[in-house]
Amino acid sequence: MADNKLTPKQELFCQEYMIDSNATQAYKRAGYSANSDEVAGVEGHKLLKNPKIHARIEELRTERSKRTEITADFVLYGLKEVAERCLTRIPVMEFDYENKCMSQKRDDQGNGVWEFDSSGANKSFELLGKHLGIFEKDNSQKAPAININALGVDDLNTLVEMQKKIAP
Repeated sequence: MADNKLTPKQELFCQEYMIDSNATQAYKRAGYSANSDEVAGVEGHKLLKNPKIHARIEELRTERSKRTEITADFVLYGLKEVAERCLTRIPVMEFDYENKCMSQKRDDQGNGVWEFDSSGANKSFELLGKHLGIFEKDNSQKAPAININALGVDDLNTLVEMQKKIAP
């Protein structure tokens, strides 16, 4: 029967790896000797490939997710909320000296000027896109197949509301 127990140094490596997911630093902090960061990186990577160590790190991640209640769903819902909030239009206000009050700024055609947090929205969509695998490694995009018939009424209403925020 195979021994599935980790050595104390291997266990310490796993604990240290959980701090910052940096195999090089975890290798050094666990007390392994290395002549350089490059050597520590190579050796740390080898440890990560060890099935017992890999299993222990996954176990620690699962424990941490339960303890902190931070799951993939939590992160994805958070990113979705950030994207929605960043897409919320806010009127650009300016002081109207004639009427002595704040009013919405107008462009040359008399349309109200609006602003939104495009960088926050773009970052959220980027992270969500990466999670969904929408972006290829060569940065070309692939469109996921969406079966619109499989979407529920709530999903369709959410899409309509998001579209309204983007193009009122």
